[in-house]
Amino acid sequence: MSEEAPLRIVVVAEGAVWGGIETHLSQLLPSAAAAEPSLAIRCLLLAKGALAERLSHAGGIPVEVAPDSGRAATALWLASRLREHGPALIHAHGFEAEILCAAIGRTRGTPVVITV
Repeated sequence: MSEEAPLRIVVVAEGAVWGGIETHLSQLLPSAAAAEPSLAIRCLLLAKGALAERLSHAGGIPVEVAPDSGRAATALWLASRLREHGPALIHAHGFEAEILCAAIGRTRGTPVVITV
């Protein structure tokens, strides 16, 4: 009997400040990864902040942070990371992340879920 490959989900958030999105993701992502091994969750953050630190300390969720080099470079970085990771689903949080992910997901044909 062969096991199915894990469902690859990339969560994208702005991550620079601490607020509702960051609180939600800091609790949701480690719990989801621990409870459901059939999910391969990865987090891409558009800016460095406390969320990157907390998720890294929680373990179980690979976290990458965009280099601090301006909006155009961040968009290119995000498109490159999404292409490399090849997620089945992109889950975006925060206005900038939502806009970028909607455009990238549409071009790639990858479904995007947006949480407002």
